[in-house]
Amino acid sequence: MTASVPLVVVGASAGGVEGLQRLVEELPGDLPAAVLVVLHLSPTSASVLPEILGRATALEVRAARDGDAVVAGTVYVAGPNRHLCVEDGRVRLRVSAKENGHRPAIDPLFRSAAAEAGPCCLGVLLSGMLDDGVIGLGTIQSAHGKTAVQDPSEAAYPSMPASAIAADVAGVVLGLHGLAAYVSEWASSVAAQPDEECHRAEELDGSREPVDPTRPSSPPGDLSAFTCPTCGGALWESEEGGAVRYQCRTGHAFSPRSLLDLQSDVLDDALWAAYRALLEKEDLARRMGRRMKDHGASAIRYAAIADRAAAQAEIMRRSVLAMLPTPVGNDAD
Repeated sequence: MTASVPLVVVGASAGGVEGLQRLVEELPGDLPAAVLVVLHLSPTSASVLPEILGRATALEVRAARDGDAVVAGTVYVAGPNRHLCVEDGRVRLRVSAKENGHRPAIDPLFRSAAAEAGPCCLGVLLSGMLDDGVIGLGTIQSAHGKTAVQDPSEAAYPSMPASAIAADVAGVVLGLHGLAAYVSEWASSVAAQPDEECHRAEELDGSREPVDPTRPSSPPGDLSAFTCPTCGGALWESEEGGAVRYQCRTGHAFSPRSLLDLQSDVLDDALWAAYRALLEKEDLARRMGRRMKDHGASAIRYAAIADRAAAQAEIMRRSVLAMLPTPVGNDAD
């Protein structure tokens, strides 16, 4: 089969709204490619990104709807709590497990676009923290598509583009003005090719989002020593697009940096839960001691249990606070 139009897939996170505005603002209204955008969103809040981008560009901008035909000159924006993918020339919204802690995530869009359009796909990664999208860029490269990232020195949060550069999956590194020109030139060049040159890529392991999001009993790769920070299941380790990927049998998937970040959250939650348990133990012991006020030995024993729990709780509280990261104004790594 043949990809109906060239695909430009764009991923952004923290600091990405301004970058997306500036990027689409400089794209021509007759761009001979479709643009699909994922920005990390809260799962419970409505997205106003289509309206924001629509005011900035001559392109048609719409909130992505499942089953929409993918048309050149149109920007499709992911909504909350659904992965945005493309398959058989249509938009697909997937209710499947979070990837890198997000839904929508960037990697599912990039993987599906690589499988859909192959060499007629361009992946663009903008400002954001950690490294969602890096594995997806590698998959696009493996399908002979092109990749581009925002110059980290220009990005409000440079980690995502910097991670792509470090992983050697950034074909070009440009400022937003340069990215817009590159997208326009690439789209015009691909659109001018004979139809047979813009063929669908060979099926890539893990590249296509399934119509049924139910995952196989064992994900691809080798069983690792790690567990999923979201559901607690075992994680399988595989390499995709030249980058390491972890996935559990329910479908949660992580890059190494995202896994490390979420493990920190799990540890933080566990420590606060231990602190809460010690406070409750102290409270219960003191209540039981008061009830035993007429039984001297028992009252003393419960008071000792309460005092010990209070001391342990204070040690735990200090430990938790000592582990909190120092607030910073930017993601500089």
